[in-house]
Formats: sequence, structure tokens, C-alpha cells
Amino acid sequence: MEIRELTMEGLNSLMHSEEISTWSSLPISPLRLSSQNKNPHLLYSDIVMILIVDNNDLAGYLGALPDNIKYNELTEHVAWASCIWTNPVYRGKGVAKQLTQAMNSAWGGKLFLTEFTAAAKSIYDKLGLFDTFCIKTGERFFYNAIFYEIVKNRYVNNRITLQFIKILDTGLNIFIKIRTYLKLKLSKQISYSYKEVNLNNVAENIIPQSLFANSIEKNKWIYFNHWLSNEKKDECIRYYFSTMINLFDFRTIVFSDAKGMPVAHLVFSQINKDCKILFLSFDKKTEIQFSEIKKSIEHLFVSEHVNTVLSYDVNYNKVMQQKNSLFFYRKSRKREYLCSKNLLNKIPAQYRIASELDGDIVFT
Repeated sequence: MEIRELTMEGLNSLMHSEEISTWSSLPISPLRLSSQNKNPHLLYSDIVMILIVDNNDLAGYLGALPDNIKYNELTEHVAWASCIWTNPVYRGKGVAKQLTQAMNSAWGGKLFLTEFTAAAKSIYDKLGLFDTFCIKTGERFFYNAIFYEIVKNRYVNNRITLQFIKILDTGLNIFIKIRTYLKLKLSKQISYSYKEVNLNNVAENIIPQSLFANSIEKNKWIYFNHWLSNEKKDECIRYYFSTMINLFDFRTIVFSDAKGMPVAHLVFSQINKDCKILFLSFDKKTEIQFSEIKKSIEHLFVSEHVNTVLSYDVNYNKVMQQKNSLFFYRKSRKREYLCSKNLLNKIPAQYRIASELDGDIVFT
């Protein structure tokens, strides 16, 4: 098996070569390739993809997303491991292990990982190259019952169970609609008005604190270079990870008081009817009524028929702790971030903070 390390130039050349025409899978989608080329933290010499090729086919790949971290007045050029994949024919042959070792070495032990599967975590633990950078606790808030969508792949061969869950969802959603209507009818009018604004208006001083170098330039790259699309492309058929969605967008909502003064700024991504909070910030000069902010935020999501809202943002989850919720159910979640041990030992504990704008999780 041949291991190849590719810079952005090498990856671009590969994706326009005749060689990949015979491969059963592609290592990257055209949309993602275009986005990677625009990464403001990308350097010419960065290794952005490691491939293992065998018998004129792709045995596996691991991507890297270049980034910068800042601590103690120092700047380090680092990378996020991104989208590890092994060809089913080669599973159990150590491909994922080789890819991870090679990428960590290529980046001089300056690699971060998150949003990994349990199987991938098992490999990382056995390698002994990484340790926990931080663990974030989040909440998933349900505004509609979608349990069928959650479990349908788990019970794919059990039609009776799936049918029961589908009926349960229908009954719950009737109850939820009645409950929501009554709560809105009995509640006072929302105190804070809200409006959507252009993402260009996101101010740098409200970006959440993080070890990773955030800037207006980086945020614009994230916001305007999606990795998902509602356009079906033939080239994506051989790419393993999902690329097509009915709706994917980043949205910015500003909440204002009765005098029209901004009191809070909410940024979230939306995939169909599921939302993920990137951050919620408050105007420090304004006295915020958390219960009223909560009412306004929930009014927004309910009016747009959102199913779920996922948040690891401390401000957002603090607001949602207020009473009289419109969501009917919530589930706690944890996300672990790993870092190469050599680098982790140099980073002081107070800097071990990550936000939803870090790594490739923000794109999907």
C-alpha cells in the first residue's frame, strides 16, 4: 500500500487527473475542495490530505483543516483532522491507524480532533498520541417529535417498531401543537423584537472566546463557503460523506428592545428544520431580561417550524434554563476535543477553550 501526502496544490492536481476516474471512491467533494482552497489559514506547504492507494484504488484517506492557535502571545500553525474514511475492502487492516499516525507526523504533533465516532476514538486511544483538550457539554432542544428520524436506521429491519414510533411521533406532535398554541395565547407579547441581518455585520468583538484564531476574515470564509449544497452533482456520487441537503444556511438574528437598541446577537446554522447555535452574545451596556430573550428566541424557532436546536454555547443554554419553555424535551450531549500530547503539554489550562467556529464541525 502506498501512502501519499498531498498539499493543496497536489490535491487539486489529483482531483483533475485521470487516475481518480478508476477509483471506487473520491477523497473530497468539488464543493469542499473549492472551500478548502479559500481557507485564510492555509499555507502553501501544508499537508491537507493523506491517502493510501492500493491496487489502483483508494484504500483510505484523512483530511486536514489548517488553523492557527494563540496563547501566551505565541501563534502556532496547527490542523484539525477531518473526515477519516477506510474503504470497506480494507477495514481491519490498520488503514485508519496508518493515516492518523502519518497525519500527526506530517503536522509535527500539532493535530486536533473532534466529532469522531466511537470506533475512531478507540483507534486514537490505542495510538497513545492524543489526550483530551476539553469536553463541552451541550443540549439538544426538541420542538417537534422526530424520534422516527432518529431511530429509523437502527431499526431498519423491524417494521412494526418503526410503525409504532411513527404513530407515536404523530400523536406527540398533535399534543405539542396544542400545547404551543395555548402557551403562546396565554403569554404576554414578546418584549424584544428580532430581525435577520447580513452575516457581513457580525462584529469581531462578539465572537466567542477560543484558543483558535478567529477573525472576520475566517468567519466570512466559513459562512460563505458551505460544504453542503441543495444541487445534486454527479461528481459527488463517489464521495462517501453527505454533500446534498434541502437547506443549509448560516443565519444572524439581532434582538432589539422597545427603543430599537440591540440587546443580543444570535448566530446559528440551519440544516432543513434542525438548527445548531454557533453563538449568542449580549450587549454588555444593556440590562438583559433572560426570560424575555428566551421567549423571543423560541418565538423565532417555533414560527419557522424548527424541529430541534443543538447548542454547546454557554450563553444560549443559560437563557434556556429559564421557566416556561416551548420545547417539549431536551437531551444532554457531550463533545470531546483531542489534541496531540506534545502540543497539549505546552498549552496552559486557561487557554483550553474551543467554540462552534472551530474545526470542520461548523460547516456541517
